[in-house]
Formats: sequence, structure tokens, C-alpha cells
Amino acid sequence: MRRRTFLVITLSLWLCLSLAFGAAAQTSSPQAMLLDQLKDLSTPYPGEFYDKSTSKGQLKITRFSGSLAEMTGLKLQGAVIDLDSKLNASEKKMAIDMRVNLQGHTYPVRAYLDGDKVILDKSFLELLRHMLPPEAGPSEDELRLLPTYLYVQGPELGDIWKNISYYREQQMPPELKELLRFFLEAIPSKYFRVTPTQFTLELDQAGWEETLGNLVEKVKNEKERFAELVANFVSSSGATVSLGPAPNSMFTRAVMPSDLDPKKMREQLKRDIVQKIDEAVKAGDYPTRADAHELAQNFRLQEFCYRASLLPGGTKELKAAWTFVDEGKTLGGLEINSSCVGTRGDSRSNTALKLHLLLPEGLRISGELASNALIQGQQANSHVTITARAVDEKTGKVQLDLELVGDSTDRVDPNVKVETPQLTPENSVNLETIAPTPPPTPVTLPHPANVILELNGQLFFAEPPAFIDQNNRTMVPARALMEALGCQVNWNPVNREVTVTKGDKVIKMYIDQKAYSVNGVTKKMDTAPIIVGDRTFVPLRFVAQEMVGVRLEVGQEHGLTVVNILTP
Repeated sequence: MRRRTFLVITLSLWLCLSLAFGAAAQTSSPQAMLLDQLKDLSTPYPGEFYDKSTSKGQLKITRFSGSLAEMTGLKLQGAVIDLDSKLNASEKKMAIDMRVNLQGHTYPVRAYLDGDKVILDKSFLELLRHMLPPEAGPSEDELRLLPTYLYVQGPELGDIWKNISYYREQQMPPELKELLRFFLEAIPSKYFRVTPTQFTLELDQAGWEETLGNLVEKVKNEKERFAELVANFVSSSGATVSLGPAPNSMFTRAVMPSDLDPKKMREQLKRDIVQKIDEAVKAGDYPTRADAHELAQNFRLQEFCYRASLLPGGTKELKAAWTFVDEGKTLGGLEINSSCVGTRGDSRSNTALKLHLLLPEGLRISGELASNALIQGQQANSHVTITARAVDEKTGKVQLDLELVGDSTDRVDPNVKVETPQLTPENSVNLETIAPTPPPTPVTLPHPANVILELNGQLFFAEPPAFIDQNNRTMVPARALMEALGCQVNWNPVNREVTVTKGDKVIKMYIDQKAYSVNGVTKKMDTAPIIVGDRTFVPLRFVAQEMVGVRLEVGQEHGLTVVNILTP
């Protein structure tokens, strides 16, 4: 248990240090890495790239084979993806036009980021239909029933623009900066050297062991601070961070929204981290300095040196290497080399990562990443190659052979115009409302019925009868009542959608989903529509409150609930 706990902490330290110094190797502020003086780090791209810019790029999947590739059912070898994107951060809009060439067919796919929405046109489903086995992909009938646009929406998506603004202002997101500060505080100051012209951080094996020991003690002694920093970082970034990406390229990642309220998620994560640390300490499983020494022997540091010239246009570089050892046997290693020379807006950078590892079960894994970027004024050209290979040493069978090659050109364009689609209830649907859900829990109607419905004071007979569900909400048969109220009711069996239309009001509800929409605006109720037998039941109050002029009067008679529906 100690070793597993310590491994997580060690890998976290390695990741954060690599991110910090890999980014610093491409900045003009290396002095920012001084202990307790961590200031803003910037990417090599001038801020204008993160405001208004265009990008053209291409990603080639030159190799994709092996037993693992076959298991996915995806036929990706030889695929070529051309991308053409536009960014206008001031308006919070981004458009990506993709053309995917796969096995002789070209599939156009368009994606948009508009405020707090990620929008896809359904052409990407055509692509999935071609890529996936027939039983896994969407059918022609399903595609025909879907509207033109599919989208997800949430405040977490809006955070993307906040992070872009940090890069535009040439800053590091504060949550990441403070988390890195915590890790860097574990490094003894004797390993930092500063001269008038150069800043250096260099660790040897002894320094690596000392840093690991300091870190585990620091996490235990400052558990509340550590938990808060991690929780803030995760909740602000969606657990996804990108240091110094091309601002408008194929490598930018979007974060999908979480179902949890960000504040509640942050507080819960903080409690969980503190609890796990307390439990490990109480059980005697929390790592000690002796454990740090043992683990440092298993993850031996061969080299860790970050140097940055403090002169304008000077070189910044990181060289790091680890060897993985188990019971005296070398299993593999990791190497990182990164360098950057020049000033912001006129620089060249290169990064290379190499990993090789032999697992105890005889699986040999290797991977490489090589990237370079050339930035000259308002244009940036970048290239990346990623390879991964996994071979069973006992049988010689290749489990994975993958190679990706990408190129992109970014340009600052102050006059860029980004057009995003105008979503309406007729041309779009929220993906959250049609996501696969577990089968509904069977519902047995109360017998005899415990609810009596009246329409403007007159008894309204519904079959099956209305009932009160476990959330204390009155559920009514959708078609019978809504049509009596003068509404049009439509049912889409593919996405299990009930659409109620009256005049210019369109309400969309989904079986077993608490989210619903009114004229395209997503809302939530505290219960969900269900199917009983072959009839759809919807919550009366939530439908009634969306109908102009409709009121409900609720009373009790002879132990029964009487609901009188009053219309204008």
C-alpha cells in the first residue's frame, strides 16, 4: 500500500516538474522558477495568437495496426485529417472545419465553440458510422431522425475562454501556478543557481531522493493546502491542462462539462484527498523518507537539468532522464529534452520525449514524441510526430503499432470572422438529453388511482390514470392531456424524446432525463418522464408552468389528491 501511495505522489511530482520546466524552456522568464518566486509563465506564442487567429493543419495516421487496434474495430490506418479553424476569443467563438479522408472517402465535419456551447453538426456521425462496426455505429434511420446540430452546454465550457485569456495575457492559470509552487517548494534551494546571465536548476540522484522525501512530508504536514490546490486545479481545468499549445490548432483540447456543480465537486474532492491522507497515516501506509529512498532507487534519476539564459533571446533548455528498476533489474527509462531560443514572437523550439518499458508480463512498450515550432512575427509553424509500439516479447506478436504525424500553420488575423450556427429547437438537440441511460426502473401504477384530474373544473378521464411518483410529483399521460390543452405532441423513439408544441412554445423532454428544453433553452426538473406500459408520463407541474396562462389548483377530497388544471 505504501509503495502504491508513494508511486502516485512521485508520478505527480514528475508530471508537474516536467510541465513546469518544459514550459519554462519556452519562456522569457526563467527567473520565475525561483523557489517562492514563481511568477507568470508564458507560452512562446505572442498573445495575439490567442485573440484573433486562423490555423490550417493536417494530421496523418500513418500506422495503426496490431491486436489492440483490431479490438477497437476502428479502421484508421492511412487516415488524413485536414483542419481549417478560426478563433475570435473576444467574441468567445471558434469554428473548426475538418475534412477526414478515410479509405478513399472524404467526410466533412464541422465543430464550433460558441460561449458555453460545443456544437457539432451530425456529419460526424456519418464518419463514426463508417469507422465503427455496423452494430456499434448509428443506423441510417437514427441519423435521419436527428436534427442538424448536436451540442453540449455548461459553465465549465465557458472556462475554456478564461484559460485562453491567461495565454492571451501571457500568464499561467493561477490554479496551476499555485499547485506548481507547492511542488517546487519541496526542492531544496541548494539545487537552484542564479547568475547575472543564467538560471539553473540541477538535480542528481541524492537531490531526487531528498526532494521526494520533502514532498511526502510536505503533503502530510500541509494536507489542507495540498488538497485545496489540487481541487482548485481539477475543478478549474476539468482535469485537462495544456501548457503552451498552438492556440488555434488541432492539438487544442476541449473539456466536456461535468454533471456536478463545480463548487460542490471542488469541496468534495478536497474532503476526499484529506480523508485519504488521514487514513493512510492512521493505517501506517503513508510513505516515509525510507520509502522515498526505496522508490528513488526504483525510479533512478540519471539527469535533471534546466538552464535558462537571462539575456534576451537566449537559450532555455531542459534535459531529464530516469531509469526504471525493479529488484535490481532495469525495466526501461524515460528521456525528456526540450529547448527554445529567441524572443517571444521570434523563436525556435524543439521537444523530444522517449519512453521504453518492459512490463513483468513480457510486454515491451515504447513511445516517442518529437515536436518543433518556428514562430516569426504573426505566423507560427509547428510539426509533431508521435509513435507508440507494444510487442509481446514471448510470442513476438505486435499488439499496437501507431504513428501520428501533424503539421499546422497559425496566423494572427485581426479581421477574422467566425460564423457559428444559430441553434433552434428544430435544428438542434442537447447531447445530454439523448445520452444512453440505464433501462428505466419498472413503475407500477397505484391502484386505485390516487390522483383525480379536472380540466377547468370538469372531471378529466385519463387512461392510464395519473399518479404521484416517488418525488411527490403528479405524473400524467402526455398525449391525452396535452392534446386536451390544445398542444401538438410528437414522439421520437430514437432519442426517446417527447415534444410538446403550442403556438411559438416548444418543450422537449426525454425519458429518464431530468433535463428538458424550452425553445432551445436547457432547464432541469426534479423528476423525469417515464414510460409505463406503452404510455409516456410527464410531470404535470413542469409542463404547466411553461404554458402561458395555465394554473394548477391542488386540493384533497376523501383522501385523494384533486388537481384542477385551469386554462385562460
